[in-house]
Amino acid sequence: MMDVPPWMYEWQDPALLAEPPAAIVCPMKYDKRWAYSVELDDNPVSAFTVTRPLLAAHAWTDAPPGVPGGTRHPFVGNVALIVCWIGGGNSTWLTWDHLRTLEEEGWGLINHGYWSAGNHWDPASFLPPEQLRRELYWAQQVLADNLHPGTGVPEFVYPSGDWHYRPYLEEYGIRSASGGRDLTRNLLAEKADFFFIRRNNLDSKGWGPTEPVMKHFPTPPAAGDLVVDFTHNMGADPAATNVLRWRERLETIEKTWGAGGSDELWCARTVDVLDYVRAARAARVDVTPGRLTVQADPGLPAAGLTIRLEPVSEQAVLPEVPGGKVYRQGQKVWITTPPLGGPGRPPVPEPRLERIYQGPATNHLEWGRLRSVAGLSFACSGGAPSNDYQQSIQLQTPEGAREMVTSGHPASPGRWGVWNLYWNLPDRPAIPATGLEVSLHRNMRLMEVWVLKE
Repeated sequence: MMDVPPWMYEWQDPALLAEPPAAIVCPMKYDKRWAYSVELDDNPVSAFTVTRPLLAAHAWTDAPPGVPGGTRHPFVGNVALIVCWIGGGNSTWLTWDHLRTLEEEGWGLINHGYWSAGNHWDPASFLPPEQLRRELYWAQQVLADNLHPGTGVPEFVYPSGDWHYRPYLEEYGIRSASGGRDLTRNLLAEKADFFFIRRNNLDSKGWGPTEPVMKHFPTPPAAGDLVVDFTHNMGADPAATNVLRWRERLETIEKTWGAGGSDELWCARTVDVLDYVRAARAARVDVTPGRLTVQADPGLPAAGLTIRLEPVSEQAVLPEVPGGKVYRQGQKVWITTPPLGGPGRPPVPEPRLERIYQGPATNHLEWGRLRSVAGLSFACSGGAPSNDYQQSIQLQTPEGAREMVTSGHPASPGRWGVWNLYWNLPDRPAIPATGLEVSLHRNMRLMEVWVLKE
């Protein structure tokens, strides 16, 4: 891969020192000592209604530790998404509009599988490779289509801790993961594994009122640590004991290491912290009198890099950095660049899909010309189907009606708010067709048709 043009920063120095300053790429952004993030698994709407304002009430700054005048930023978190639960009508789960707002506010959205099936403890029921690939393929396609067409999600949370997904993640554009084997907290360690990020389990069952508020928290965090606190749900009531304990934990973190304390923590999406560390390791810097040059690796996702320069004379005139930051203290200067490197999100895995129908479930649908059908999904609500119900999807092909395979699919037409998916890809070829006939169950309310993207 060819290098991209280097990024340059120039300054005026009436008392130019004879030798250029030394330049160091800081191991953590803004020269912070360690990073903090929160992950919520399984789409709880409380991530939006409870956790979002709770985190936003606590702050860190983008200045190096001990340097005054930093801009305050709210704590942010991440949500691990079971994709078939999104947009089906269940009010206890996040909607697509919730997710867009969270992402705009700096939250991370993580692939947790389409159905989030997984098992790492019973060899008799380990998932076969084709099911692991199916989970990843459809989750990436649906997340991309609804959030940022053409690009998938770069991070994964192992369903039920099932690390058997690990050999397939990079195939689907995923470059980091948590919730499996808790191997790595310190990102600067020689054997740091970004596919097995350690998390602190703060579900109520293991973190009740008798447990220490700072349970599992390293005191103090080591330089280069990424501390991830995780739960499934903080609860719908902001006055609940669990939420109050979270508030006390967050206040302790902020007042000790955040904007109200030593200001040495950086709070960000998990993937942003990991991408920064990768980019910082690979970046090359060069300094001549009055000029800093930074060469990022275009093969790595973009990150804004913090460069520490010393000594720079106190008479130097340091211009602002569009999309970045400049801080100084005495003869130390910190330059944070705009994002440098390659794309931040991975491309959607091939073959790419598009949705040609989304609306009320119907027994008969035509789309006028031949399209290659990859799958159908139905949002369901109501009671369980009767014993005599038989699922049937017949595609109208040039050769006549063709039954689409529906046996062996994890369908649950009685479960409220879930998208049941019937697929061809990636197990079987897509089927060219001009329409379809469906034997609908009364609880199938919405329908989607997915085809190969032209």
